[in-house]
Amino acid sequence: MLATDPGYDREGLGRLLIHRTFAAAADRGSRVFDLLAPADGYKMQHADGLVAVSDYAFAFSWRGWLLRELVMARLQPAAKVLAKRLPSALVRRLAKHKI
Repeated sequence: MLATDPGYDREGLGRLLIHRTFAAAADRGSRVFDLLAPADGYKMQHADGLVAVSDYAFAFSWRGWLLRELVMARLQPAAKVLAKRLPSALVRRLAKHKI
């Protein structure tokens, strides 16, 4: 398990942690690492391959269909794009609040 603190995302400490974690795991004999989705840039620097990941949602009612078509297909992708453009200080402040 590898998790970095978003507060250090621009300071390079996360990269040092990743390198140290990979080195320690390799010393224990690990040769394959699953970096999990999403395919963020810092993960892609360490990856030698990529497997596509898809989400599926099945609607069993008109409310479910509406949720899938409106929220999951349109609002959720837009919110992800917006979140990646937010300043890191705001992201840290928002991360402290549980939704």
